[in-house]
Amino acid sequence: MLGRRTHGATQQCDLPLVGRVPRAAVVVALVALAVVLAGANWALSREAGHLLHMAELEASIEAYRTRSATLEAKLDSELAVLAALDLRVTALAKAAPSVAASRPAPPGRGASAGGGTTIPLVVMACDRTEYLKRTLDKVVDIVPPSDTNDAVIFPLFVSQDCRDSPRASAVEDLVASYGRFTLLTNDNPDRPRSKPGENIKYYFIAQHFQFALTQLFDVYGYTQVVLIEEDLEVAPDFFEYMAAALPVLRADPSLYCVSAYNDNGKPNVVADPRAVERTDMFPGLGWMLTRELWAELGRANWAKGYWDDWLREPAQRKKRSCIRPQVSRTKTFGEKGTSVGQFYSNHLAHIKLNDKPVDWRAEDLSYLLKDEYDGALDAKLAAATPLSLPDFKALDAKAGADGRLPGTAYKLTYPAAELLFPAPRITAW
Repeated sequence: MLGRRTHGATQQCDLPLVGRVPRAAVVVALVALAVVLAGANWALSREAGHLLHMAELEASIEAYRTRSATLEAKLDSELAVLAALDLRVTALAKAAPSVAASRPAPPGRGASAGGGTTIPLVVMACDRTEYLKRTLDKVVDIVPPSDTNDAVIFPLFVSQDCRDSPRASAVEDLVASYGRFTLLTNDNPDRPRSKPGENIKYYFIAQHFQFALTQLFDVYGYTQVVLIEEDLEVAPDFFEYMAAALPVLRADPSLYCVSAYNDNGKPNVVADPRAVERTDMFPGLGWMLTRELWAELGRANWAKGYWDDWLREPAQRKKRSCIRPQVSRTKTFGEKGTSVGQFYSNHLAHIKLNDKPVDWRAEDLSYLLKDEYDGALDAKLAAATPLSLPDFKALDAKAGADGRLPGTAYKLTYPAAELLFPAPRITAW
């Protein structure tokens, strides 16, 4: 029973308690709910914090892995550099008696320690040890001393191909026995393929030349290089000739090589050991090129095969010339080899090798510069006695016992289609 007051009187009424909650209980319940919600919110916030922390950890781990991979790659690169340096130190150690000559010049300088010029010589070798020994013997015999006070020094190298040959180790031992040469080994060549009907060995040779030039220009940093092959004999003044010709090569952009060889240098047509001439035909067989020519032609575009014929093509020659001596400073004795004695007995064996050394330091070769040379040649042609082809060939009867003519100069003018390769039919000079 509940009572209520009405107009000052208290009345009793009967009201059920079902569905009614005391106000205090509601407040307590709301407070409890708020506590529960607050706890849930805290738990959710904590879980979110854990998830964020885990994401940050995962990002840190990934960054660490990336940095680790980068450091590992850098370490591999540094190890490769150290390995290359180790190989180079080993090679220099083998050439200890000529360390000054074998030390690479700083890139872009090509200067000796004494302030002069450095001209490295590389002998291109395969596996013909008997030929190689003959060539190296002569090189060692005539190379100027490698005193660092010399105006020109000549570091000596041998570049060895044919590493799969059973005679490869014999070549290594031979080179090491001199104690004068740095050995470059073409260990992992990217062997090219020849075209049908062609000799694959000419492609191997071209690749070997590219390897050796890459080493000497791009690794050792030389600014000019002289190349000979394992079957070449060199004249006593070979090195001095190359040193004297280098300034001309450097000064004249219409030149692209210096050669020591005259393709027409048979005894009956050569006379003057001091004479040097320009030629539009790349001679090879002992020649010098500059790093500028290598950058232009060789570094990315070197011939796949037949490299010497490739250098003679107009696209490479670009109307440039080479200079070469009238009397050759090199001569091949390689009757056996890739060319299988080609032209050897009829031609190559008869080239005269100079036996009268010239003091090239006293020679002025500025007459080889294009403008001066062309002017002198024009004057000689203008003064020469003109002859027809029959009259020209009749001169043979006037030649002396040595095949030479009196001092008169003659000239033969003809259309290209009228006369092809007359030289074999003309013996007088």
